[in-house]
Amino acid sequence: MSTYDEEHEIPQSELVALCSNCHSMVHRRKEAMDVDELKSIIQNKRNN
Repeated sequence: MSTYDEEHEIPQSELVALCSNCHSMVHRRKEAMDVDELKSIIQNKRNN
């Protein structure tokens, strides 16, 4: 969203509620991490 040059409507179906910790993790990279990728990372950490 921060890369949009002008006003842009985001469909509600594309929005995901995140706790502050997950929100921080999603934005650690230059390009925001996909929520499914974050889920995968968390699941892998739990399994190891």
